[in-house]
Amino acid sequence: MNRTQLNFAFFIFLGIGFQLFIAPFFSIYNIVPDLITVIVIHSSFYLGQMYGTGFGFFSGFVFDVMSGGMIGSSMFAKSLTGFLSGFFQNSYFSESEFHFIRYLLSVLFLASIDSFFYSLFGSTEIKLNLTFMFFNISILPGLYTAVFSIPFYFFRRKGFLNE
Repeated sequence: MNRTQLNFAFFIFLGIGFQLFIAPFFSIYNIVPDLITVIVIHSSFYLGQMYGTGFGFFSGFVFDVMSGGMIGSSMFAKSLTGFLSGFFQNSYFSESEFHFIRYLLSVLFLASIDSFFYSLFGSTEIKLNLTFMFFNISILPGLYTAVFSIPFYFFRRKGFLNE
């Protein structure tokens, strides 16, 4: 493992601790930001689709085990997010005037997908109202996670995660 991979592994464990112990304090109407998803997205942006999928699988599994939730729900959602993030890798490193907006929209999209599939497979109560499913379960947590990911954008700009 090189230094960048070790940094992401460290950040994944830090993100899991944050998600379990600190994120509930940032809850707004039971919607919490998902720092693990942000780290998985960035690992896929930096290291590629295969590493993002692997980091997503690993971080989802560790989060499922430590949180006491249904084993596999977070693991699937994070793996899917890591895989889909790889398709945005080239646009992440491009320099354009709309780079920041494109970054936020891609994180919003990916975090919404992650939140949707995590809630779909991890929830014991099923809501069949499509408005509720797409807005409260998917879009709002994705939006909150995208806003919460803004410091990661500036860490990348400073070269914090580069080798």
